[in-house]
Amino acid sequence: MTKRGVRTWHLLVTALLLILMGAVPTWAQQDLSSAVERVSDSIFTLKVEGSNAGQTGVGAGFVVAFEGHALTCHHVVEGATKLTAALANGDEVSAEVVASDQGLDLALLKLARKNLPAVTFGSSKDLKSGADVAAIGAPLGLENSVTKGAVSNPSREIEGSQYIQISATLNPGNSGGPMVNSQGEVVGVANAILKDPEGEPTGVSFAIPSAVALEFLVRQQVEPAVSLGVELPQSTTPSEGAPVMRMPTPEPTPEVSPRALAVRLWPLLVGMLIVSILAAALVASIVARKALSRLPAAPSWPGATGPPPPPGTPHAPVDDLRDIDITLQ
Repeated sequence: MTKRGVRTWHLLVTALLLILMGAVPTWAQQDLSSAVERVSDSIFTLKVEGSNAGQTGVGAGFVVAFEGHALTCHHVVEGATKLTAALANGDEVSAEVVASDQGLDLALLKLARKNLPAVTFGSSKDLKSGADVAAIGAPLGLENSVTKGAVSNPSREIEGSQYIQISATLNPGNSGGPMVNSQGEVVGVANAILKDPEGEPTGVSFAIPSAVALEFLVRQQVEPAVSLGVELPQSTTPSEGAPVMRMPTPEPTPEVSPRALAVRLWPLLVGMLIVSILAAALVASIVARKALSRLPAAPSWPGATGPPPPPGTPHAPVDDLRDIDITLQ
């Protein structure tokens, strides 16, 4: 490999490292299709009978644990006599309400099927205004619909409760569905819209922060998967109707299941493997370049075929002319 080839390879490896460390997250934020695909198998349409869910009788929900636990909104299942979950693969299974909190507008369901793919929760506390998000549900009964928007305000307080204000347009049937960030992590639960005095939608929507949802799930002894850096709240067992007091504690974060840990760590492991391969290639290119620099230069003196003569040695005359025989007559 020539010096130019080594230099080109060096620059290429360096560029790939920079792309991996800085540019990939930017690309991920520009397209939510891969994020939606990551959670699509965990989302279901919730068919509700005998409820206060409105004329559609349809809501949304998503699996939060492999044992069949799922999350939706309280107002979707309030007063329901029968719940049916239409899964992403087309199967329909029955569901029942395990716990519900009207104040938080959250409900925990148990589906009649286990080993379903579960979502991974991200941090709603890290959301910034302007970040892209997607709400997934069954607006007006249209199953598996995705609505893209942006975070308008990550911490909007309404009547003492915290919500995420988003620009994604929600409709009846979106309630209970997940709101995901560009990494496919659930950062909220779609649950409300703002209407004008005439009762018409304004295009302003709200979602319950994932931090609130995680606290609700942990209180019900459900341990969902969370992304790296997100801590599960400490488990509490409040009495009926009593407020939940969250006190700081020096105890370590509860251990997660091996499967949940694998879900959290695989992106980091893949990234470390790629960086290791590129770093090894970069080191190899540097070594090759130094080795080439130590090679002796090509002979440049007239008629030289070997190593250069010592300094001060005169060069032998070089005759580039052919011999010509001349016969005198």
